[in-house]
Amino acid sequence: MNAFFYVAISHIPLGTAVTIEFIGPLVLSAVLSHSIRDVLWVGLAMVGVGLFGVERLLGLSSLRPIGVVCALGAGLFWALYILAADNAGKKVTGTGVIAIVLLIGSLPSTPLGIANLFMVATDAHLLLLAIGTAILASLVPYTLEFLALRRLPPSTFGILLSMEPAVAATAGWLLLNQHMGVLGMLAVCLVVSACVGTATSKS
Repeated sequence: MNAFFYVAISHIPLGTAVTIEFIGPLVLSAVLSHSIRDVLWVGLAMVGVGLFGVERLLGLSSLRPIGVVCALGAGLFWALYILAADNAGKKVTGTGVIAIVLLIGSLPSTPLGIANLFMVATDAHLLLLAIGTAILASLVPYTLEFLALRRLPPSTFGILLSMEPAVAATAGWLLLNQHMGVLGMLAVCLVVSACVGTATSKS
């Protein structure tokens, strides 16, 4: 999931990547609920994601197809992660499982990083960035999410999580100077609305 996401944000803006990635959990939610209402919410989200394509066709953005494909791949693996985390949370107490999960999860992508291992290990700045990314992008959020899933009602957790595309778009704008056009902002709003709608339909 993370490997696909990192490739995605190297080709498309952060807010766009997160918004597209949300299709994975939304489709999973609709499949598990067997609810027509959830299918309609997914349809709304698809319209939102489609607006990125319209923006590209109109020449208002320079989205690269590889970035979109990788964001969708990250969404697929996110859906699988939700299923796995739900099962793990029911069978394992404590947060020690996170350490095991991160270790196992790093194995498939390890061969891809071997070529740059020496360069990172011998550059203090790169090494600190790598460690910081591992802690801030994986260890901390997954641990907090794991704990939250056990303590919050699914609807509440879903509503809080649905804010991610908007937060990512804002962070991309403020920290990375990634400006989003009107269609892009509308796409984010539609996906966030679909997420909130899906979450509240289960409350």
